[in-house]
Amino acid sequence: MVLNKIDLLDQNQIAKLPSDWIPVSLLKQTGLERFREAFNEKIQEVLPGQKTRKDFYINQRHQTSLLRAEEHLALVLQSINHQQPLDMISIDLRGALMRLRDVTGENLSQDVIQQIFERFCVGK
Repeated sequence: MVLNKIDLLDQNQIAKLPSDWIPVSLLKQTGLERFREAFNEKIQEVLPGQKTRKDFYINQRHQTSLLRAEEHLALVLQSINHQQPLDMISIDLRGALMRLRDVTGENLSQDVIQQIFERFCVGK
């Protein structure tokens, strides 16, 4: 569990958080290193033995989706830094989520299904 905006909490409130929660403040840029470490640990659980980026293999469609998700997330951070309204920030958050769903298969559009049928002999 990641809890953002800890800059709005006092130390007593932060101390009461469950030990497995990761308190961060994007505004103050605190807690991000702990978040990165926890994220990397989760990756190791899901993909044991994958130590470096060069160990990963992804197809072109997934790579493109991940790069687009990264672009959306960069825009989210930029919008946060410029104190844009939440509804504006949510547009890029949704965009990042859609691109990540492309990778996980939760967002199969007709185009993606067509690509799969073109590349693989599915159903034969």
